[in-house]
Amino acid sequence: MSAARQTPSPRSLLVVRDDRLGDFMLAWPAFALLRRALPETRITALVPEYTAPLGRLCTSLDDVLVVSHAVRNGTDGTALAERLRDQSYDAVISFFSHYHTARAFRRAGIPIRIAPAVKLAQVHHTHRLHQHRSRSLKPEYRYNLDLAIFALELWRIEPPDPLEDPPYLGFPVDRRRAHARELREQYGLGERTPLIAVHPGHGGSARNLDLEGYVKLCGSIGRLFQRVTFLVTSGPAPEECAYAENLSRRLDAEGLPNRLHVSSTGLARFALDLSVVDAFLSGSTGPLHLAGCLGVPTVGFFPEKRSANATRWCPPTKEGFHLPVTRPEAARGDALLPPSDEDNRRVCAFLERHLRSP
Repeated sequence: MSAARQTPSPRSLLVVRDDRLGDFMLAWPAFALLRRALPETRITALVPEYTAPLGRLCTSLDDVLVVSHAVRNGTDGTALAERLRDQSYDAVISFFSHYHTARAFRRAGIPIRIAPAVKLAQVHHTHRLHQHRSRSLKPEYRYNLDLAIFALELWRIEPPDPLEDPPYLGFPVDRRRAHARELREQYGLGERTPLIAVHPGHGGSARNLDLEGYVKLCGSIGRLFQRVTFLVTSGPAPEECAYAENLSRRLDAEGLPNRLHVSSTGLARFALDLSVVDAFLSGSTGPLHLAGCLGVPTVGFFPEKRSANATRWCPPTKEGFHLPVTRPEAARGDALLPPSDEDNRRVCAFLERHLRSP
C-alpha cells in the first residue's frame, strides 16, 4: 500500500523487534531516528523478556512491553490483543513481523500497522514496504531505518539529518569509570592494560572462528601489544561456558594473558561490562551488535554466504569503528576457517589505530 496519503502522526507508537538480541540491537538506529522525528510521541517497544532489560536502557524508548513465547507460538494471541487494545496505540511498526503478533495487532484495532512486505504476516498490516532484505544489499540496521523513514513519510514528517547518530547506547562517564576500576580490580589488571574482549560463542545462525582461529589471532595481537589482556566472554549457557573455558585454557597454554568472564547477571550488566573494554572480537552474534551500539571498536567474522554476509550484518557503529573479516566455512561443523596471515595483519592494524590513539 502506498504511503502517499497523509495520516496524523501518532501520539502512541509501538515498535516491534521481538526476536534475538542482535536483531533487536540492529533496530536501535531506527528507534533513535523515530525519537528525534517524533519528540512528543510515546514510543513503546514490544520485546521478548530476555532483551527487555536492554530496552529499558534505550533512551529512545519510553517503555517496553514484554511478549511471551506463547504469543509467537500462536497460543496466546488473544491475550496480547486485549492488552494492546487497552493501551490504545495509534500505530505499530514491525521491523520483523511474526504472523501471530501481526494478527494480534489487527485484532487490537491498531489503525496503522506498518511492516516489510514479507511472508503471510503482511496480510495483517495496513502499510507495507517492499525491501527484499534477502538480497543483503545493505546493512540490516539500514533496512530498519528505511522502514522508519517510510513511516515518517506516511505522516509527512521530514526525516532528521543525519539519519545515523551513533553510539546508540551509553552509560554516564562516572559510572563507566567506576565499573572499569571494579572490573580491572576483579581480574588483577592495571589501569593501562589494554582489554580486548573475545566472544567465541555462536548465536542463532551466526558463524564464528573455531578455537584454533582465535588462538592464532590472539597470538598475533599479543605480539603487537605485549601488555594486552584478553577477556574471554560467555553467556550463562553451560555449552557456551565450556567452549569459552576451552579457549581460555588454550590461551593460557600459549602464554597469552586472559581472563574468563561469564555473564550471568543479565544483559544490562553485560552491556556495562562491554562498555569498558577497548575492543570486541566475535562472529556476527548479538554481543557484536551490542558492542557496536556502545561505540566499542569491533572486529566481526562472517561467512562467504549472501544471507549472512558482512554487508548485511555489520554492527551499527561509527564509521571506522568496525572491521569485517570474511572467511570460508569449515567443511564440517558450523565454524569458519581460521583467519589468514593477511587477515591477522588487518586486525592488528585496526586495533593499533584504536588502542594507540590519544
